Amino acid sequence: MLEHDKFWLAQLTFVSICLGFGLIASTMTVFWGPGAAGSGVAETLAYINGINYHGFVGIPTLITKIFAVVFAVCAGLLSAKKAHCLT
Repeated sequence: MLEHDKFWLAQLTFVSICLGFGLIASTMTVFWGPGAAGSGVAETLAYINGINYHGFVGIPTLITKIFAVVFAVCAGLLSAKKAHCLT
């Protein structure tokens, strides 16, 4: 695409792919595994203290956490422990 001076087409393709990955990650988190939203630190502390947080521990949450993080990183989103400090 860049050989024929179609830089805008290459940019559009890149943005479309990143947008698709971000859409997949957010859709998985919102509709299939809402327990995977956030870092999980507060939920883990509550679980250790004896509070039963429904939907926090389970297969859908685990699968959503794994694949949503992979798709979010592929989309170029910041997803790390200190991601808010990087902006």
